[in-house]
Amino acid sequence: MKSLQQAKTYVKAFAASSVIKNFCLTGFFQLVNLSVPVVVTPYLIKTVGLNNFGEIAYVFGFMSVFTVLTEYGFNLTATRQISIHRNNPKKMSAIYTNTLLAKLTLFSFGIIILLAGYFLIAWYNKGYTINVRLYALSTVYVLAQALLPFWVFQGMEILFIASSVNALSKLAYVFSILYLVNEKQDYIAVNFLLGLSVLLSALVLIIILRKKYTVKFVRTSWRHILYSLRDSWDIFVANISVNLYFGGVTILLVGFFTDSVTVGYYGIVEKVIVISKQPIAIFTQVVYPKACSLLTKGFDEIEHFVWTLAKPFVGLNAVLSLIIFSQANRITYYFLKEDNAYVENLIKISAILPFSVSFNLLPYICLLACGYSRVVSKVLILAAGTGVLLNCVLTYYFLATGTVFSVIITEALVATSLSIFLKQKHKTTYDTSAAIV
Repeated sequence: MKSLQQAKTYVKAFAASSVIKNFCLTGFFQLVNLSVPVVVTPYLIKTVGLNNFGEIAYVFGFMSVFTVLTEYGFNLTATRQISIHRNNPKKMSAIYTNTLLAKLTLFSFGIIILLAGYFLIAWYNKGYTINVRLYALSTVYVLAQALLPFWVFQGMEILFIASSVNALSKLAYVFSILYLVNEKQDYIAVNFLLGLSVLLSALVLIIILRKKYTVKFVRTSWRHILYSLRDSWDIFVANISVNLYFGGVTILLVGFFTDSVTVGYYGIVEKVIVISKQPIAIFTQVVYPKACSLLTKGFDEIEHFVWTLAKPFVGLNAVLSLIIFSQANRITYYFLKEDNAYVENLIKISAILPFSVSFNLLPYICLLACGYSRVVSKVLILAAGTGVLLNCVLTYYFLATGTVFSVIITEALVATSLSIFLKQKHKTTYDTSAAIV
């Protein structure tokens, strides 16, 4: 009872301070980010054509896979370490240096794999050749994501600066697309311009960290870099697993089994899904560092803190799912400038995802904040294996419709499995406490 009362006290205190503030600020700037695909996608389809848009999405999917490689797992593990040591600039500088150097090392290996991937795609898809300039220019996006220190600001819970810089860079990307992409052959520059905007954002944030927060590069050793990689391994496996059933690999599988037009159709649906899941992403960015800072208070405090804040999101995402389903025809017309029953049905089927994924919030954040990254990794590996198998079978027989169904089924498996593990952890904690008493 005392523990529950303490948890409520923490919730009220945090809700009154940085959590709500960070959520509102991050939410505002995420609205700016959300405007990017909303504005750019229909313009690109009209300007470069659905076929070239499909190729852009296909190559970007491949780059997204290797962005996961360079991110590794630092977006959570390094954020957690920064959150714990936020009042120690020297320690933060060491974490920052080891993480960035580890990312750049992974990027170097990734370039070799990307080159091999290009020839693999050319060999597998005989008769379908990706534009080599589009592919090469798109690698700038992977480098930019490796350098982006957003996770440092997230750990310090200073999201206003990082979010505002990110939003301004995305606006620059929109204007560059509208100004520079005017003909079909200009499609090769689309992913490069996105990567350039992220690179600009990364450089600005690196300068701000050094000048304002004295977080800078310091001397380190390979031993410390390798330790960072080992420490983030479980999260890396979890991240790559997610990408296997939703993300870059999904786009690649659609491309393997269909054509660039179908990839373009699925690319539209994926953008709708990603946009609709942004409230969940914002929630995780804001709440996760605060949950980590509660680690010394015990598991119950973290669980009650997260759940109290998460409950409204379940209802919010239920409403969002209904809106997407009911407005699928208008969404389709907005992107394609014409009615398309196939895309409309895909959007209607995928509309359940914002609601179903919201049930991941409590177990995902609690387990990671308490250091149970291996549990999360195991769940996501299982989900990835199931998702890839479903994706291959369903996409082969039902094209993009099968892809969407495979994502829905896999997300349901993830939510159920994580919830079961959370209940087991809660029961273990309760039984241990009872035994001590």
